[in-house]
Amino acid sequence: TLIFGLFLFISRVREEVSAQPLDQWWNDSWRYRVKIEVNSSFVNRTNWIVEQKINFTQLLEERGDSGTFDLNSIRVVEYNSSGYPLYEVPSQFDKDENFNASTNAYGTLVFLMNGTTQANEKRIFYLYFDVIEDGGKEAPNYPSQLNYSWDGEEVHVNTSSLRIYIDTNRGNYTSGIYRVVKVTGETIINEPTGTGRTIEYLEYSNGTHNFTFDLRNNASITEGAVRIVIEQKGEEVVFGNPNLKTGKFKIRKRYYIYERAGPNEQGSYLKIEQQLIPLTQTYRNSTPAGALALDLERGIFGGISSTNENNTDPYSWVLAAGPSAETVGIINLKEINTSNYFAIYRSDAGRIGIELNGTTISQPIYERALVYFG
Repeated sequence: TLIFGLFLFISRVREEVSAQPLDQWWNDSWRYRVKIEVNSSFVNRTNWIVEQKINFTQLLEERGDSGTFDLNSIRVVEYNSSGYPLYEVPSQFDKDENFNASTNAYGTLVFLMNGTTQANEKRIFYLYFDVIEDGGKEAPNYPSQLNYSWDGEEVHVNTSSLRIYIDTNRGNYTSGIYRVVKVTGETIINEPTGTGRTIEYLEYSNGTHNFTFDLRNNASITEGAVRIVIEQKGEEVVFGNPNLKTGKFKIRKRYYIYERAGPNEQGSYLKIEQQLIPLTQTYRNSTPAGALALDLERGIFGGISSTNENNTDPYSWVLAAGPSAETVGIINLKEINTSNYFAIYRSDAGRIGIELNGTTISQPIYERALVYFG
């Protein structure tokens, strides 16, 4: 429940096009800035990630200005309560699919609210930016322990706390996470044979047949100083037979893996999003905990030894532990165009995950899950 609470404040970030006159300007070479206040609300937050949609074209228009947004110009600076700049904060800007620097400079600003923010404490930041017409800025270079490798089938991601292994073509043609190891050496989950299904995968159903998505050798990767985004797109296929396409659905699946993100040194989280896009109105449910399956009976050494869960939405969640204190949790963080997704433990399937109740799908449905490893 602590992790669930941490995400609530994101919607409370407030943008102000004009800065307070008493707040000192960080660098006179920058022409524009936006004030961002983050209130920690009712819980402490440690090394928390702020993710905020920003349209720089709109911000310029609100000031009566125009120009070509300079991607290299973004700087996030934390301020003290007296209005003086403290230090620059590592940040990145991930462009939207329809991004255009002149007409639609839209995307997601991501930065780390480092250290521990006490409950009800307010942190103040300024987002500085500029346009090409004012003279191009040099791109920032932030130190980061976030890196990845991609060989056309597997993605391996290293963060400051975890090593995460994703295979796009494993047993039964599944695609997903198959191994997670702490940088200190402890294995949290591991596919034991190296030839079976991934530990994390998707499995839907129509009550007669089971389905997944053909994501073989499929990954588009965006890298920054704060997070890596891995995107996959594929068509629905009969489970275990990727050549047998249903013609009913496509999917867009994204992993958001952070350089440093977690409530304490014992564990970290990542996000997994999926958008299920119908090509025609079609009925689907999932197999038990299959809409985002974490097959922990195979993945945790000795199997699942204990669970704790809350199946009530919004923000249903489940936490599972193994005999050697390996811990994996999942939260149904957000769903759009349906209320039928929820987090659950299914002992008959030996897995935790997100489940979808029977749904007739005529428009895209969307689910975002927060996954914790510790």
